Amino acid sequence: MNGRMKTLSAVLAVVALIGLVSGGMTINDVLGAKSYYEQKDVESTANLNKLDDGLNTLQENEQAYLDGRK
Repeated sequence: MNGRMKTLSAVLAVVALIGLVSGGMTINDVLGAKSYYEQKDVESTANLNKLDDGLNTLQENEQAYLDGRK
């Protein structure tokens, strides 16, 4: 019985270590994904601002375009 308890304790210790390692890897993956999407957010915001600037320029020049079509 005593030998069986030691074996069970060793197995549980190994399983706990595997759980800690896999948990650490998961956290690392989540932080990597968070960093990736934060960078994409910055790029998307810059692209949307550029799009807004272009739309504003088109609206400012709309009358000149319409006058030139006549």
